[in-house]
Amino acid sequence: MRVRSHWFRETGPKPPEAIAHAAAVTAWRLARAALGNMRAADFELAAGRRYFGFLAEFLAFLVAIADRVAYEHLDETARLAFTQAFAEKLSELHEENETELLGSGSRSAFIERCNTRGETYAECGWAEGRPSFPFLRCLASFLGEHLPERDQPWVHDQVMEIEGPQAAETLRQAILDLLGLAPTSRRGAAQAMGD
Repeated sequence: MRVRSHWFRETGPKPPEAIAHAAAVTAWRLARAALGNMRAADFELAAGRRYFGFLAEFLAFLVAIADRVAYEHLDETARLAFTQAFAEKLSELHEENETELLGSGSRSAFIERCNTRGETYAECGWAEGRPSFPFLRCLASFLGEHLPERDQPWVHDQVMEIEGPQAAETLRQAILDLLGLAPTSRRGAAQAMGD
């Protein structure tokens, strides 16, 4: 999936909230792509409450990922502002889409899920910019709650080996790019070559 993670206009440092909103759009696309991949792998996720439950669960995981990246690169005040704005933007996107399709959605329920899951994810390891095996296992278990019984035995393989690590790495890179910290960004490489 192609991710846009550079600012159109370079006008100096961006506030954490602006970075969070841009990163949240990427996270939304990543969660939708993971859901699409799961459906393509024959997991039963028809549009409905189960679909949006799965989506909310994956987004809560990405909130935890974004917070870990922010913790590594922002001071405490900026990190809190970033994570709060990130979760709020995702709650807005989730509510809008759920309301459009199902007639109602709840931002507060989404934020509550993020807070609850965040407590669990906080107990899981993070090393070298990647979620640990227990971190990914928690994600798979939480997602399994939104799948029919026939799919639950297989969710761990798909999520822990493919969907979770790919989404976490893509989001991490996008946030680093937005912060201007990605060492291998195309823009940085072009500047280094004198373009």
